[in-house]
Amino acid sequence: MIAPVTDEGVRQIQICIPSSNWYNYYTSLQYFYSKQLINISAPLDTIPILLGGGSIIPTQKYANNTKYSRLYFYSKFQWSSSKKQLTINVIENNYSHMSNLILDTITIYGLKYIPIPINLNNKQFNPKIRPFT
Repeated sequence: MIAPVTDEGVRQIQICIPSSNWYNYYTSLQYFYSKQLINISAPLDTIPILLGGGSIIPTQKYANNTKYSRLYFYSKFQWSSSKKQLTINVIENNYSHMSNLILDTITIYGLKYIPIPINLNNKQFNPKIRPFT
């Protein structure tokens, strides 16, 4: 859930949030809210983002210039899970060099335990655990 600030000078906003476990995108802190209006901090340099438990967020390191930060402007992924396996496929991309895309991090919010083993393209790796995720 993205809660943009649309008024100048506002540093806290009120949003209506559905009942669920929610995670702060930036801090990974977990919150449980029943359906209600909540106030969340909205610093000038941060767009408030809350993620529902079970959300999977692929990211890549940001680039320090426009040319490289827009290198992979748009891609659409499909997620499926069955038999204790998560599969991620690119189903649409608007960039011809998508094969060069490196997802730096995949964060899964709301896991009750860390699945072992974790394999990516037939190579096993150890996950990094962030508190509260």
